[in-house]
Amino acid sequence: MKKERIEELEENKCVLVVGFDDCILGITETTFGEKATKVAIYDVDDIIAKLMMDNDYTIDEAENFFEYNILSQGYTEQTPHNPIFMHKTIDRYITQPTNEKKTN
Repeated sequence: MKKERIEELEENKCVLVVGFDDCILGITETTFGEKATKVAIYDVDDIIAKLMMDNDYTIDEAENFFEYNILSQGYTEQTPHNPIFMHKTIDRYITQPTNEKKTN
């Protein structure tokens, strides 16, 4: 993400995940009460890949680290400047059809 966009997030007191600026997909606005608030949107898959590459983690280790150390760090409605985490693609969650016949 370009430096100007990171500065925009910082100026708006947005919570950023240190060391993962390159995993930011963009910025969006959310509304809490009457005020619109800008927040960073992070790509979970990029974060997992970076954790694996930088720390020599397996995918399970990286996912566990992400869930425990990043995702669960007190992001609530009372803290409207906290980031949004999403996957760029959903194909890892789509069940592929099989040719297996169902038996009763």
